[in-house]
Amino acid sequence: MRKFLILLFGLLLITGCTKQEEKVKTMIEKKYNTNITIQYPITNISKLDQIVKKDVKEKYQDFLEQQKEFVEIAKDAEFNIDYTYHQVDDHYEIITLRFFSNSTLLSNPLYEISTYVFDTKDHEMKTLKDLISSTEIDKLQDKILKELQKKYPDCLLLDQAKKELSDISHLHFTFDHENFYFYFDPYEIAAGYFDIMEVSIPIEQIGLTIDLELGESKKTYQPVEKTTRIIDPDQKSIAITFDDGPSNYTNEILNVLKKYDASGTFFVIGNKVEIYSDTMRRMVREGNEIGNHSYSHKWLTKLDQEELKEQIQLTQDIVKKVTGVTPRLLRPTYGAVNDKLRNSTSLEVIMWNVDTRDWESHNVDTIVKKTIKNTKDGSIIIMHDTKKQTVNILEQLLKKLEKEDYQFVTVTELEKIKQMRAYEK
Repeated sequence: MRKFLILLFGLLLITGCTKQEEKVKTMIEKKYNTNITIQYPITNISKLDQIVKKDVKEKYQDFLEQQKEFVEIAKDAEFNIDYTYHQVDDHYEIITLRFFSNSTLLSNPLYEISTYVFDTKDHEMKTLKDLISSTEIDKLQDKILKELQKKYPDCLLLDQAKKELSDISHLHFTFDHENFYFYFDPYEIAAGYFDIMEVSIPIEQIGLTIDLELGESKKTYQPVEKTTRIIDPDQKSIAITFDDGPSNYTNEILNVLKKYDASGTFFVIGNKVEIYSDTMRRMVREGNEIGNHSYSHKWLTKLDQEELKEQIQLTQDIVKKVTGVTPRLLRPTYGAVNDKLRNSTSLEVIMWNVDTRDWESHNVDTIVKKTIKNTKDGSIIIMHDTKKQTVNILEQLLKKLEKEDYQFVTVTELEKIKQMRAYEK
C-alpha cells in the first residue's frame, strides 16, 4: 500500500497531565441578530478578576437590552470585547479591555476602553497619581497633549482634550518596561474619528515614584524540531478542525487526538496564542496544523481593508513567534467570506462541509450520530475547542469513525491526498 511522509515542525515534549486552569474567558454566540465575541483574561487574582468581570457583564447587558428592545430593526449587529494582558516586574498585572459595538441602531460604530493596573503587593488598583510624582503631573499633561496634537491633528478638539487631561487620575493608561500608554474615547476629545485614540510616552520622560526595570527583553521561544507523520493516500480520510481556541480544553482535545493517532487543524484566535503558548507548542509537536482565525474574532467581512489585514497579520506574527510555524490557512470568523476578504490575504480560505454544532447542544450522542451520518471520505468537520462537551464528542466520534477505517488528517494533508488521487487517475 502506498504511503508518504509529511514533514512537520515540532517542539519539545510537553509533559504532565494536570488540568489547566482557565486563562482566557471566551464566549462566542449569536443573540438578538447580533454576532457576539467576548474575551477577557483570568488572572486568578480574585479582586482584579471580580472588577473585570463586573465591567464586562455591565457592558454586555447594556448592549443586549438595547438590542432586545429593537431586535426587529437591529440587523447585522456585532458586539466584541478584546483585551491585552501582561505583567510588569512580577507584581503589576495590567489589562486593557476594548469594547466594540455596531448595529443599525448606531449612526457610527462605538468604541470604548477600560484599563486596569493592579499592584499585587498592595493588592489594589493604581491610578496615575499613585505612580507619578505630583511635581511631574503638569509636565506629563503637556506631553500627552502634544502627542495627541501630533498624532491626531485633523480631528482633535483641543479644548476638550485639555479638559479631559485636567484630572489625570481618571485617565485610561497602561505601561510596560519602555513606555506609558494613554487611551481616550474619541467621542470625548475628537470630531469625525471613532476608534480609540492612543499615545505613548517613554518611561524616561516620566517622573515615576516607582522603580521599574527598563528595557526588559521580550520573551523568546526555543527553536522548533522536525517530526514526521505517515499518511496513506488510499485510506478514507477526513480533516477535523477546531475554531476559537486555544482554551483550557485544548490540551484535553490533544490527548484524545493522540490516543487515536489523529491530527487536527486548529484555527486559533491570535490574542490567546501567547497566553496558551505551551498548548500551542504541543499542538505543533504532535503533528497538528495551525490556521488563522483572526486576532480578536471580529467580523472580518465588516472591517475596512486596513483593520482586516491587521486582524490576519497579527495572528500570523504571534503564531510564528510562539511556534515557529507560519499559518497558510484562514478560517473566516462567523463563516462569513466575500471577495474583499479573499483578495486581502494570500492565505487559503478554508470552510467546512460537516458542522457538528457542538456549541448548540450538550447531547453528545445526538451530535455524534448526526456528524457520522454526514461524514464521508474527504470531509472537513468543524468543532470548537472552547466547549467542554467537545472533548467527549471528539472521543466518541474518533472511536466510531476509526471502526469505519478512517484516518484523521490535517487540512493540508487532506489536500495532498486529494492531489495524489487526482494525479493517479
